[in-house]
Amino acid sequence: MSAKVWLVGAGPGDPELLTLKAVRALQQASVVMIENASMPQQRECRSDVRGMVEDARGFGLRSPAILVIGEVVGEQQALELVSIAG
Repeated sequence: MSAKVWLVGAGPGDPELLTLKAVRALQQASVVMIENASMPQQRECRSDVRGMVEDARGFGLRSPAILVIGEVVGEQQALELVSIAG
């Protein structure tokens, strides 16, 4: 399996407004990156996720994903990353 990255828009922050595709991506993710940690409901998306990066604001467009992938790829061949932006 190759690496996958999903970009999920959290909209106003209500988890019940996520699309079914976003929910499936979150269910499959090994890493979840939250752009804005001031939205606490986003942290409740998965309790068993292997890695979580919170408050990725200020990193630029690609830096958070590259940092996360660099950390996780060392221990596993495939990475499934979900980036949640609010």
